[in-house]
Amino acid sequence: MIRSHKSTTRLVPPKRRRTRLAVELLESRDCPSAYSIVDLLPAAGAYYSEALGLSDSGLAVGSTTPVSGIRQATVWPVGTGSTRAGTFLPMRAGNDYSEALDVNNAGMIAGHSSVRGATQNAVAWIQSGGTYGVHDLGSLGGSFTDDSAIGLSDADALGTTWFVGQSSYHVSGNSHTQHATVWRLNAAAQTLSTIDLEPSGPVQSWAYDVRVVGDTIYVCGSYAQDAINHQARIWTLDLSGQVLSRTELGTLGGPLSWGTSINNYWHVVGGSTLTNDGYQFAFLYRDNTMSNLGSLGNRGSYADALNDNDTAVGTYFSSVKGSSFNRSDAFVWSNNTMLDLRSQLTSPDRSKWSHLYDGNDINTAGKIVGLGRVKVSPRSSEFHGYLMVPPALHASTPGPGIAVAEPSQAQIQPLLIEAVHRWQAAGVD
Repeated sequence: MIRSHKSTTRLVPPKRRRTRLAVELLESRDCPSAYSIVDLLPAAGAYYSEALGLSDSGLAVGSTTPVSGIRQATVWPVGTGSTRAGTFLPMRAGNDYSEALDVNNAGMIAGHSSVRGATQNAVAWIQSGGTYGVHDLGSLGGSFTDDSAIGLSDADALGTTWFVGQSSYHVSGNSHTQHATVWRLNAAAQTLSTIDLEPSGPVQSWAYDVRVVGDTIYVCGSYAQDAINHQARIWTLDLSGQVLSRTELGTLGGPLSWGTSINNYWHVVGGSTLTNDGYQFAFLYRDNTMSNLGSLGNRGSYADALNDNDTAVGTYFSSVKGSSFNRSDAFVWSNNTMLDLRSQLTSPDRSKWSHLYDGNDINTAGKIVGLGRVKVSPRSSEFHGYLMVPPALHASTPGPGIAVAEPSQAQIQPLLIEAVHRWQAAGVD
């Protein structure tokens, strides 16, 4: 195995200082127990939809399949929580398949556009004048184009947006492999640089998610140490794209782990095997420790997304009696408890949605998107994307004090940067 010359380190979050806090006694709160659910309808002329990514600013993305069977990237406005059909995103010229995988708060979208069975290109969609355009991100120059942008960040202090995924890497002759890749884009979706996170050899690696915290970029994914051992990993980069460190997250006991989502506190979720030939289980990596989140089924689980409240969503698996297939069901995990996501719906919604297969993404407010099966008539149902909205807190009586508006990202960012500078000045790594 060929390893990079960069050292492997452990991330140590800043130590928290104790401080004296003024506490206001709040009035009693009534907490409804059920999520509400919104049907993310397929685009016009289509019968299938799946939601894969969700922003804080009111956009969901995924794909829709028309009767022709050509899956196409799709976007839904979900800020009002209303049900409306998705809108197709354009493909690259000559392509016949596309998927949108993630979206940031500025409305930039990451995914891929491809010719089925031939090439696949990592792309960005950006809106200008009310219309989305598709932009090819480029590749690492492999002999076969097999690239995908899986995640993206909000803009950093320099106005750069970071896309992550994988790109084909030329080994020799016509052979190729995939390497974890970072693309730096400006506001016009022009690629400023393409960065190979593992440039030292032909071993495969994958990048799944990215966060910008101050002047540091955190990317999570997986690195194939050899044909058997795959390990979840965090890469840290500076604003120029230079890799500063690589952090191995370990496994739950088996040879495989994948890091699929990272939050602003460097906590990571994904999946890992327990033994050499066992099922994978969802994990949470926090405080340099990987913890098993468990499963509600007998065939393991997998976590797809994590927000800053350490609420995770994903899929758990169960055996189907008399069949070799597994059943998949969406879960939400918080405060050391995993819940079946469909069970959190009201009875009428549970009757309408017969199955929720996947929890694919969760945003800061705890809204969740995924894939389910919904009744569209008394005798038929279809696979549709969904948006689930968590129970809201309602004040039974107004509490005393001054009403405070929720701060915006623009207001919080300078405070975050200043806090990082103070930690650094104090000698904190």
